[in-house]
Amino acid sequence: MPEGYYSEEEIAGFLGKAVSTLRVDHCLRRNNVPPKTKLGRLIIYSKISFEEWLKSKELKPFDHKTERKNWKLRK
Repeated sequence: MPEGYYSEEEIAGFLGKAVSTLRVDHCLRRNNVPPKTKLGRLIIYSKISFEEWLKSKELKPFDHKTERKNWKLRK
C-alpha cells in the first residue's frame, strides 16, 4: 500500500460497510463515500482526502436564533 493511503478494506471498515457496498456506492455516484484513487485495478483512498471528506460530514450545532433569522429572510 502506498504511504499516505488507505485500502478499500480499511475504508469499508471505518464506514461499517462491506467492500462490495462501497463499490456499488461509488458506481452509483452516491454522496456517502469518500473520493477514491484508482491505479489499474487497485482502489486506494488518500488519508488527507478521507479526513477532509469526513470533516465535511460533521453536523454543526443547531442555533435556533440564527436559523429563525435566516428563515425570515428567505420569505
